[in-house]
Amino acid sequence: MLKKINKIFNFIYKYKNYKYLNFLLKSFNRKSFIFLVFKEYLKTFLNKVKKKKKSLLITGTGGDKKKTFNITSSIFIILSKIYRIKIIKYGSKSFTSSVGSISFLNYVKKKHKFELKILYSNKIFRNINIISKIRKKINKKTIFNFLFPLINVTKSKYQVIGSNNMKFHRILKYKKKNQILFISGEDGMDEGTIYGYTKITIFKKNINSFIINKKTILGKKKIKKVKKINESYNIFINMFSYYDVKKIVFFNLYIVMKYLKKNKNIFFLLKKTFRYNIFYNAKFFKKNSRK
Repeated sequence: MLKKINKIFNFIYKYKNYKYLNFLLKSFNRKSFIFLVFKEYLKTFLNKVKKKKKSLLITGTGGDKKKTFNITSSIFIILSKIYRIKIIKYGSKSFTSSVGSISFLNYVKKKHKFELKILYSNKIFRNINIISKIRKKINKKTIFNFLFPLINVTKSKYQVIGSNNMKFHRILKYKKKNQILFISGEDGMDEGTIYGYTKITIFKKNINSFIINKKTILGKKKIKKVKKINESYNIFINMFSYYDVKKIVFFNLYIVMKYLKKNKNIFFLLKKTFRYNIFYNAKFFKKNSRK
């Protein structure tokens, strides 16, 4: 079987694989185990990584090309800063966006102190540079966008996966060890959206999948696109000045908080600090948060 998979991967290396990826997604939608075979193949390249079970692992399929500010990254910066949750971001530098999550987090870390560890794919997997070169050349979403998030490299108890492909949720029925939260937006965002419905799938002991309707939480206008890291950073720092930015951040934060069973009054606490910068009010949050 591995020899056959190896031939398929060599095919992906050699040719642009957009059509082939669509074929794989359709096959995976009918028989999810096909995708898992690919995942097991990729695991053969995995180096030893220190286990951190008491942590939250962030992964995502990326490549949605929405060019919004870094919504998901903003959520986890807040969680790390206020709640001292051990957060690990696992991935690689974006090949489809100039404002990728890894680049954004490194930019913010230079300006502010917060606990968030970044693991790079090229340091976790052997010979991954070959794949990286191909992904960069193709400059489109590839099968690797879907494979990497499936691997819980740190054996973390909690894992959040953002994907702009709702069919990807079906793979969850084959995951049995860690607790996983899948988030997908109807409008192609790989996080919760306020411009359409959001699909959420949670796996703990059982699988629970549900939809948050767009009529429940609707934005006024589309969040503007960003082209540079500093633009995304400025939106994040001044999030309380933008109605839709504020709303989409709180919405995604609320989803993750419910998943982690943290403070249920998160909306109330955030509303109290609309006029302030998040980085200078960590004490307020800590003092008023219920454990």
